[in-house]
Amino acid sequence: MQIIWLRDLLFKNRTYAPICHGFTKCTSYQCVKFNLRTSHLTGLFTDLGIELSQLFFYRTKNELQKLFRSIKLRMIIIIFFFSGCILGGFTFNSYGIKSLLMPLYA
Repeated sequence: MQIIWLRDLLFKNRTYAPICHGFTKCTSYQCVKFNLRTSHLTGLFTDLGIELSQLFFYRTKNELQKLFRSIKLRMIIIIFFFSGCILGGFTFNSYGIKSLLMPLYA
């Protein structure tokens, strides 16, 4: 039943995908209270590089704490992305094409 619903959601009514993407970004902003300007890995690396260079310029303790929290958040996102890639590779190696259906059962 879930597979039919997902097929209808993705192929018959294409307005839900952008709404879901926007909702996900909105909730991530609300949860972490940081300025995540991008959801792409290249943008995360760019922002991480900018923030690492800002370590040389910020002097107040409050600014440094905020900067360290933002750097920590970006590092966690990048680490989980790469660990998901590795886990997905091992899962695909073990289960083949059926591994692509695993998120439907979660």
